[in-house]
Amino acid sequence: MVKIDFSDINYIESFSDYIKFHLNSRIIVTRETITSIEAKLPKADFLRIHRSYIISISNARNIC
Repeated sequence: MVKIDFSDINYIESFSDYIKFHLNSRIIVTRETITSIEAKLPKADFLRIHRSYIISISNARNIC
């Protein structure tokens, strides 16, 4: 088990039943669905932008 601070997460990527946490300093892979991870994250800080991606709102940039 690895404890991950919400502030370290840049985005989360889903591959079927596996999840990749893209952190500031590394990538962690675990076997879990993106739906179950989404339920555990604070809705004010994270946004599901695609069926396979959840981004950290604080790390998102506005591209015009």
